[in-house]
Amino acid sequence: MKETTSQYQGCSVRTAGPRSDIRRRIPKLTPVLLGLACCLLAGVGCVNRIREHKHPVLLTRSDIDHYCVAALEGTSADERRKAVERLGKSKQNNTPQVSDTLAKVAANDSSPTVRSAAVIALDRTNSPRSCEVALALLQTDGTNPILAEEATIRLAALQTIQHCAIDDRVPLAELDPVVEAAKRFLEQDRSRHVRLESARVLGYFPRREVLDTLVNSLRQKDFGICYEAEVSLHRLTGESFDCDPVAWKKFLGGATNPFANAPEEQETQSTSKRSWFSRQQ
Repeated sequence: MKETTSQYQGCSVRTAGPRSDIRRRIPKLTPVLLGLACCLLAGVGCVNRIREHKHPVLLTRSDIDHYCVAALEGTSADERRKAVERLGKSKQNNTPQVSDTLAKVAANDSSPTVRSAAVIALDRTNSPRSCEVALALLQTDGTNPILAEEATIRLAALQTIQHCAIDDRVPLAELDPVVEAAKRFLEQDRSRHVRLESARVLGYFPRREVLDTLVNSLRQKDFGICYEAEVSLHRLTGESFDCDPVAWKKFLGGATNPFANAPEEQETQSTSKRSWFSRQQ
């Protein structure tokens, strides 16, 4: 139907046809159509996919089941890593299902990045298995060359061992393997980060052979290693000799009990995570 022209008080006025009415209604229908399209896309996107829009604290039981499957059977390493990280941050991270899943991923996944993420996530759960899994990853034959590609796994395992030592969660039967592994990594590992973490870990095991290893590491050219060894020596003995191995040798040679003056209060993992303001109270 075409537009018609009529005369009104000397002016020509055009009368719109049905097409003009449709054009006027389109702007009103646009938000409705966009809303329907968004709902359809959201519904399609939630099918057989990880619900990344949810905060880890708000995960439900079905979400936990979904992430456990994705952590073990995800097609890509990035998908498995994201699932592992969200499991570690969830409120249900201390359940046997989550602990078993993270332990399996840490031991068997083909990607070193995913395995290290699983060790870190398991450490967040404070599960008794965290120390067990970390120690198993550190049990390598000292005669074999240490692979630099897996440095992230050793670093995550050592950090977990440190947290377990701070909270006194290292089993007595595992003290000797932990100390031997940390000493070996401090002396031989190719990764600087692993050597630094090994020096920190040894600071929580008051043993004479640990003191000798730390003093010997003061002769390394890397000042970062020397500094961490000095901090650990001070934590164990309460003494400080400014990274001087000769002075430390002299002190240890004349001390009957070098741990007698060790600081009584040690920082725990729970207090180390507190904010600066809460620690001032």
